[in-house]
Amino acid sequence: RRVLFRSNLTDIEDKNAVSEKTIHFIDERLAIVSSELNGVEGNLEDYQGNNQIINVASQSSESFENANDVSKNLTNINVQQKVVQSIQDYFNNSNSQGKLVPSNFGIIDATLASLIARYNELQLKKEGEAPSLAPNSIILKDINNQINNVKGSILENLENITKNLKLQENSLRQKSGQYQEFLSALPHKERVMQEIKRKQSITEGLYL
Repeated sequence: RRVLFRSNLTDIEDKNAVSEKTIHFIDERLAIVSSELNGVEGNLEDYQGNNQIINVASQSSESFENANDVSKNLTNINVQQKVVQSIQDYFNNSNSQGKLVPSNFGIIDATLASLIARYNELQLKKEGEAPSLAPNSIILKDINNQINNVKGSILENLENITKNLKLQENSLRQKSGQYQEFLSALPHKERVMQEIKRKQSITEGLYL
């Protein structure tokens, strides 16, 4: 019973450690994205004020609706790309070496989730055994090799996700080109407003 209790207690401590790292990761990114969002919202407000724009005309034509759908899908892809970039930056940051990795934050990929879980499992194992092992211990070297292998697999998986998102983005941009004739007919100020609002949507999506 004592062994089982100790095992359960260790599992809880491990989960708490992962949660703490995830919260810290979110707090850092939240501060950055919050600043970016304030900047975009400020630009939108300034542009509206300087150009005396109250509401951009939103024609209910099929072309306009299709263009909006494509824009929303592009925004979603852009948000996912930024999330993937954040995870890659975390892995490539020397200050993150030897630390637990936060979750994948909405990137739906079973392989990535499994690899990150394995990486954290190995890091926790290293933290638990390192104090009682010599620096040149074979066991410690084996754990480090496993960690490096999993890290390499994670980065490779992130590259594949990036490529897939890029293909989706290119496809959507190709569709978007079909509606450029309609969009180009809009007054210049309205088109500028649409682009500012799209950037705002991307940043808001990442913030959420």
